[in-house]
Amino acid sequence: MTNEKKQIYKNRIMQANRSELIVIMYDMIYDDMEEAIHLMEEERWEEVKKTLDHIEMVIRRLENDLDHTYKISDELFVLYHFCLKELAKCRIKKNLEGMHNAKKVLDPLYVAMQGMAKEDKSAPMMKRTQNIAYGITYGKSSLNRVCIQDPNRGYLA
Repeated sequence: MTNEKKQIYKNRIMQANRSELIVIMYDMIYDDMEEAIHLMEEERWEEVKKTLDHIEMVIRRLENDLDHTYKISDELFVLYHFCLKELAKCRIKKNLEGMHNAKKVLDPLYVAMQGMAKEDKSAPMMKRTQNIAYGITYGKSSLNRVCIQDPNRGYLA
């Protein structure tokens, strides 16, 4: 993942509520899957393995964050576990067939999570974060990031 994408995810995470965080994790998985396909086309297997590691880490995070007091969590756990098994097959066979199978399972979940996030009007999880505004400034076609400083940002002593 490029530094630019990492920064975009960092900014999204700082302003996200619980439901949006789940959608962001799915977005990370899908970006990594696209990257793995691209790397595989270039026959860069060692980098594909690192990308698969990151996909597995995010899926494990989704799996570990499930609240098993709800029945649906057990069903999601089974689906996430299936995805992890399929990703393991990618390493054994040195192809991305298992990743595509995992994507087929994650696609309807992603759509459901997006719908849930749209309905969730709760406050962002992180408080006193840096406000970031994007806009076109100082030029006709250049997009510059503007950081608005908050005097109450960070830890209060």
